[in-house]
Parts: sequence; structure tokens; C-alpha cells
Amino acid sequence: MDPIHQRFEVDQPAAAAYQAISAPQFILNALPGVTGVTQLLPNRYRLILGPAQEPREITVEMTRHDELRRIEWQTLDGTWLGAVTVEPIGPARSAVGVHAESAGPQSQSPSPTTIHDALQAFKRALQSPQIKILRGQEGFYGGESLTESARRYASEWRSNAQSALTRPTEYPLALMRTVSQQADRLWGQVWRGTPLARLPQMVPGLPWNPSIEVCEQDDQVRVAVDVPGVEESSLQVEITESELIVRGERQDERSTDPGRRRSEVHYGTFTRRIPLPDGIDADGARANLRNGVLEVRIPLHRRAPRRVPVQHTS
Repeated sequence: MDPIHQRFEVDQPAAAAYQAISAPQFILNALPGVTGVTQLLPNRYRLILGPAQEPREITVEMTRHDELRRIEWQTLDGTWLGAVTVEPIGPARSAVGVHAESAGPQSQSPSPTTIHDALQAFKRALQSPQIKILRGQEGFYGGESLTESARRYASEWRSNAQSALTRPTEYPLALMRTVSQQADRLWGQVWRGTPLARLPQMVPGLPWNPSIEVCEQDDQVRVAVDVPGVEESSLQVEITESELIVRGERQDERSTDPGRRRSEVHYGTFTRRIPLPDGIDADGARANLRNGVLEVRIPLHRRAPRRVPVQHTS
């Protein structure tokens, strides 16, 4: 079965939507075919599917990445895995990205109708009036105050700087990566969800910066770039020792159509530079464009620490 990539918008603040997905009992119970949900651990849930006469159990484990508003999940039997991301596009509106893929037999894959119904139920659950920011989180953006964000960023900066200083030859690149990462996170924390974030769509001529999603795993780095309407021939992907560079262009094919038009879609060229960790294998990288999402997978080859025996010499 081909991987599932869906993106939809809901009338909820990003903090509320992300909190609801992080504690998903309400949403899981709203999915078709689910008759019971039990929380086994803080990040593990057991789902009961099907009729009472022939119930079926599935255990789902989740991993949260709060700084990215991203939740990765997988079934413990290894047949399904995926991720859900939340991106603010206004004070009370969010974009939700859903990715899922199956590693099981094709015969066990659900039908397109079942997948469609599940996605629609997921969207309706997120639109429910029961979804709201938890008490004590009011005035926070993404569940975290700006003061707490500044403290966390300062702590991470010190840690990254100390690590870089222990390797003088790598210090300049490490420092630049740290600055770029913190700048991207500060943009996501403060400006997204404000009118300034939509300037590229509203004012012609401003640079277009497609949204990105970065997931660093033990054996690879996966980067997803949201490029709806961009043709494969208009994309260019480059990998250097320290960053991934994605260039492209979205052309306005309706620019010559008669009549008046109001558009919030940004056309033109873009360039995104994404810092990469040490140990990447650029030769093994693969890029795939599907459903308006460019996904780049780059293998990681990190050497494990080697223990050197100490010998006594007289």
C-alpha cells in the first residue's frame, strides 16, 4: 500500500490541537471501528477494534517532539507507523499533516473508503468544542511561554557551544548550524500564526519559504518540504557537508485568465537551507515527490565510540 499523506485545516489554535493529539483518548475513541481505548503508559495506548464478538487489539506507541509540534507513532507489531504534525496558520486556525505507511501484507491494508472515513473522523474530532487549551496554558503559544522558551533555548545554546568547542576544527560549522536551528525555532515559536507569517502569500515579490519538517532518526534524516503545485522538473535538491538545499519554482498557470482574481497563493522561486547533522551519506540520499510533498531521506553513518584498552608498561 502506498504511504498516506494528508493535510487539512481545522479551526483550533495550534496549542489546543497539539495537546489533543498528545493525549489522544478522545480522538481515538472517535475513529470508526474503535470500541475501546486504554492508556497503558504515558505514551502507549491499546485500541479495541471490531465487534464485541470478534474484538481485535492494537497497541500504539507515540513519541512526542514538542519543539516541532510533531508526534510519531507506530504499532508494536510493526505493521503501521506514521506521524502527525500541527502548524499554526492563524490565532485560531491550524494545519494538520498526517502521514502513515504500512509494512504489513497488502491483504491486511484497509480500503480507501476506510482510510477516508478515518481521516474525516479525525478532522471532526479536532473540530470538537471539547478541544481547548488546558488550564494553566492560556497565554502560551504552543503550550510553552516565551520565558520558558528563552530559558530552554539558552540552555541548548550553552550545550551546543560547549560541544562545538571540544572540536575546534568543526566549531565554525557547528556554530552556524546552532544559529540557524535556533532562528528557525524562534520563527516557529513567535511569528507563525500572526499576520506577518502570511506576508509571502499576500504581498507579491516577497520570498516564498515552504514549510518543512525534519525528523532525525538513528539511521537517517528525513526532510519533508510542503510544495503543492510545484512540478518535479522545477525542483532542485543539493546536499553539502553541512546542509540540504532545496530550490524550486511554482508557476502561475492562470495568470492570463480574464477577470478579477484574489489569491493568497504565492508563486515564484524559493530556496530552503536545512542544517544537517554530522555523519550523513550524501551518495545514499533519495528524494521523492508525492501529493505535493517533497521527501528527502539521507542515511546516517555514525561511528560508535571505540574503547581503547589501557596497557601497563614498566
